[in-house]
Amino acid sequence: MKKVSVKEGQSKVISSYFNRQEFIRNAKKGIFDLLKEIAGKNIQKKVESAGLNKMHLYFSPEYLPFLEATLKKKFNDSMYKQIFYVGKNNLLLNKENVFYIDKSINYRIIYPFNIAVKSKIKRSTYRLLNLENYKRAKNEINNAIKKQATYKMSKSDLNKVKYFKNLPTICFGHGPHRDTWFGHTFSALNLWWSITGVTEKTGVTVYKDVNKFELDHDNDPPYVKTEQYLGKPKTISLKDGNLLVFDPEILHATRLNASNQTRIVFSGRINTIKPTFYKKSKASEYPYWIFSKDLEVGNYNKIHTFFRKNNSIVKPYRKRVGKRKDIVVKINNKFISNSKFKLIEMKKINKNLSYKIKFINTTLCMIFIKNELKIFNIKCPHLQADLSNGYFEKNHVICPGHQLTYNLKNGKSTCKNFKIKLFKTKIENNYLFLQT
Repeated sequence: MKKVSVKEGQSKVISSYFNRQEFIRNAKKGIFDLLKEIAGKNIQKKVESAGLNKMHLYFSPEYLPFLEATLKKKFNDSMYKQIFYVGKNNLLLNKENVFYIDKSINYRIIYPFNIAVKSKIKRSTYRLLNLENYKRAKNEINNAIKKQATYKMSKSDLNKVKYFKNLPTICFGHGPHRDTWFGHTFSALNLWWSITGVTEKTGVTVYKDVNKFELDHDNDPPYVKTEQYLGKPKTISLKDGNLLVFDPEILHATRLNASNQTRIVFSGRINTIKPTFYKKSKASEYPYWIFSKDLEVGNYNKIHTFFRKNNSIVKPYRKRVGKRKDIVVKINNKFISNSKFKLIEMKKINKNLSYKIKFINTTLCMIFIKNELKIFNIKCPHLQADLSNGYFEKNHVICPGHQLTYNLKNGKSTCKNFKIKLFKTKIENNYLFLQT
């Protein structure tokens, strides 16, 4: 089996790798076993019959935090072993064939948004759950809901609640980010296994146009500022069992799940050299690593530590050039429905540029697509990302936050929960007027 090289800025899908069938079979069995322990044999049988990608139809979204946490407890050793053997047998890493494995493993189960949004588990509720008590999950949930009003959240939790607009915790999907902003290491490779449901509507989205550029981002949560143009997004789909290996410094994001499938992914991280970290990160540290030479002799318990204060750098990205520019049209009035506003003289309009129409209390986006004028709300109703910096294609705009696609003929999106308002215009005396 030929080894695959994945260099900086690259992503590759691997369909043939060490122990594939047994690993995926054991992963699915581990999930089914836990469904039984958490929700009972009847639910387990229904999901087994329908398939894991239909799990959302039978397994309550309230139980997902217990399932993810318990997988971490019970399946981590299997993940370390699988990452080790894939690194050794399938990836061309270095001449010595030695590497480090991040002790932090992720189990991401993402339900369709229209199901996930019904969950009762908000951030304060989640913090009160004893996830170790997964066999009595229902009681844990009821007790946490009773206490949630009096729970005082940390500043970091409050920042997450603000970013995610107080949605249920299982609706928290990563916005565009680089993993180093989250406290992870440079010179790494992410190993991202599709267990089920990774499609063009649910897969990881990458923004390769900005790979080598500096990008402004928030500190907590450390997602990219969507006031920047990120280029054309690409969502990577995978067949069940396939492995995506990618450079975690590619700007990437979780696509909002607007499909009718549950998406399940297991992921870990390899470092080919001594781990170094982003000096400016304010996120949690991930200093605990397992060395491949230890795993080779069956030692899973020896932990190597690399703390940020002793192993941090500032990576020299290129400054952004050629940013997309918007023309700002200021309207010294409040936006009011059922009103008419004078915008701009027609001869001053450049059809190749986009415009921000700024009222005192709101902002709209104006753009020409195939010579047809479109004016719409600038903020995505999901999490308020700036749609004027989205990717425009035909009569659609793709949100730069979580890749919802809006039809600019009717305002509908790929998720029935969200829609944007489109506005009509008139031309009078060579001026463009907005009809709200």
